[in-house]
Amino acid sequence: MDDKYYANETDFRFAECVFYHMAEDKIITFDEYEKLRDRLLDIYTSPVSELERGLSWKTRKSLK
Repeated sequence: MDDKYYANETDFRFAECVFYHMAEDKIITFDEYEKLRDRLLDIYTSPVSELERGLSWKTRKSLK
């Protein structure tokens, strides 16, 4: 895989982490988190994260 793939994956994971912690701290709701996360998937289209599309935040949290 090339550097662009890793840069996109890193950007996606960083943004997802920020949104997740905002939801954990109740700055945004978990529904808003899921909408923002789906928008990130549309932007970055990471093959790994595409497998996680549609999973609830509770399911994803249990996978980590």
